[in-house]
Amino acid sequence: MDENARSALNQAEYTRKYSELKDRFDRMQLAIAAVSNKRMEYAAKRQAIAEFIQVLKKQDCLIPNFIEEIWNGMVGKVIVYENQEMEFELKGSYKCERFCCNIL
Repeated sequence: MDENARSALNQAEYTRKYSELKDRFDRMQLAIAAVSNKRMEYAAKRQAIAEFIQVLKKQDCLIPNFIEEIWNGMVGKVIVYENQEMEFELKGSYKCERFCCNIL
């Protein structure tokens, strides 16, 4: 606006500059929203990890039996193959090697 007030500017040139700046602003707004969403995701993950650590700290010794909260806190998914092999994908995208398990 300041530039427009100081000098006579061709309307087409002004419209072009305005459109470029508006497009840039809109792209920046989208980028800010994406970063904000990622930040909220990371905060939620951090909270889940903190809760998981608290569950582990409550244990006095090795875990003697299945505890669902620990399982849910560690395991993202389990893939069972036809040849009775299993693959565990832990949260955080860490994959354990396949191993054979006699399920039947």
